[in-house]
Amino acid sequence: MPLATISWMGVTTPPTDQYFLSNTLLLHFDGVNGTTNFVDSSSFSRLFQTSVLSASHSTAQKKFGTSSLYVDGSVSGAGINYNNTASQYPFNVFNDPFTIEFWLYPTTNTLTSIVSIKPDTTDVGLLIRRNADTSMSFFCGDNNSTSIDISIVTSLSYPVLANQWTHVAFTRVGLTGYAWINGVLAGQNTAVADFYVGAYAAVLYIGRETSTATPSFSGYIDDFRITKGVARYTANFAVPTEAFPNKEQPDPYYSYVKLLLHCEGPEAGTTFTDSGPLARLQQGAYSETQTRYGNI
Repeated sequence: MPLATISWMGVTTPPTDQYFLSNTLLLHFDGVNGTTNFVDSSSFSRLFQTSVLSASHSTAQKKFGTSSLYVDGSVSGAGINYNNTASQYPFNVFNDPFTIEFWLYPTTNTLTSIVSIKPDTTDVGLLIRRNADTSMSFFCGDNNSTSIDISIVTSLSYPVLANQWTHVAFTRVGLTGYAWINGVLAGQNTAVADFYVGAYAAVLYIGRETSTATPSFSGYIDDFRITKGVARYTANFAVPTEAFPNKEQPDPYYSYVKLLLHCEGPEAGTTFTDSGPLARLQQGAYSETQTRYGNI
């Protein structure tokens, strides 16, 4: 009688992200085909909706997951948006390092808008476009200003071609902005002086920009992420092979922590929870005037 064999079924550990709590936005665009509500998988858990009814989940194309965001650029103003609130302004990256990245699947070769963060149609703020020649343009400007501090047009050696997925990323370190196409540095530009990106009343648009003078993007967008306070890429890198993680990386020294205060709570609240293993309560006052992470 042959001996029985036993095989070990390993447990797959979900991927983690050491900068997860620095994500101010994480959109996987997974949903039912044709639906128009988009869930933010960052720790903020916001809900996005379409600016006009020509942007929705689509199962026709996807890089990861079950679907992607489809934007019909033939319709003026197509795209999705989220308004900053006076107390949170989560997408204003100011003069901090930051990373904006996503997967792009264009279906036309025309000038279109991908991302816009600015309060009105005249300020520069932050703007990302795809050009008709398959290059990408990245612009950054100071708060409430029409002047451009960083301007990058990527090299045509790294095209963002129609009808295929391309990873696009933009990072800022100090005065310098870097554009990455499929993990390769495709352009950079350095400002002559420090500048602050975003304003308190800024609106984030995906698939279009504040003004409709430039057409909306035509095609699909997947796995969109904004990381505030961290420039994730400073050298060429391997592009993600799976969806961005929804979970922070565990702290191997957590059991040694004596005090951990995130200082999150209502404006002017006076009770502070210790998130460390000792779980103390502290007294003081919350403020929304300045925040490094979170909303307080």
